[in-house]
Amino acid sequence: MLGPERLGTANLLTESFTRRGVVVFFCDVDDTLVDTSWLYKIFMSEYASYIARLNGKIDSEVVRETMGNAIRGLRSTFRVHPTILKESARLAALQYGVDFYSDKSVSQVSRLMDLYTSAPPAFDGVLEAMEVIHASGVRIIAMSHSPEDWTEKKLAQNGLLKFFNEIYGVDTTKFKDGPAWRYVFGKYQIDPAHAMIVGDSWATDVKPALENQVLPQNIIRVMTDYTHANIGRIDGIQEVKYFRDVPGAIVSG
Repeated sequence: MLGPERLGTANLLTESFTRRGVVVFFCDVDDTLVDTSWLYKIFMSEYASYIARLNGKIDSEVVRETMGNAIRGLRSTFRVHPTILKESARLAALQYGVDFYSDKSVSQVSRLMDLYTSAPPAFDGVLEAMEVIHASGVRIIAMSHSPEDWTEKKLAQNGLLKFFNEIYGVDTTKFKDGPAWRYVFGKYQIDPAHAMIVGDSWATDVKPALENQVLPQNIIRVMTDYTHANIGRIDGIQEVKYFRDVPGAIVSG
């Protein structure tokens, strides 16, 4: 049950969505609602420490940077499929003279891949922000570039799943690009002119939204420290520092 102040915010959101012509609120998940980059860092650091320990000369941070560079270099081939993480682990082991196929390495890689069954924490204020957005009555769809079962787990473990009407995960072997968004608009029979898009990535949220004729004033970009999401800045798009600022941005915009 929302208190009077938060109920007032929900009512203002209802009015704002009506004024904007928005009937569907699309929301990215990774690094917008939950800190997935932090989770990657934790798991990759653990594996990097293993490689550095066996190498005996290299610093674990250098190993993790090597893995990160490998991931970025492999995106054009693997997109964000889990293969990309395992391959970065193999390349790091090869570069630093560690037997990737030893029993110990196999165990460490298995632990690394447990990332895909783990859930990162939500950013501060996300639960409260989603609560008032949901209370506004707008239809809410998660648009993620992760398998749907993993996305549901991330949302559920942070108490967020109940706010979503649908969960959609773009095939991890493909790009979250203009055609992917166009497919989703068709799948849910949504006119892009009546959609709002909120996400952290210029390349996979903002740019494809504009390509599909989502109105610029109905796109909000959540700032992030995630390097890949900061590539390709587009002028004229409203930005907020944290997702918790989204309700206020919608009302004031």
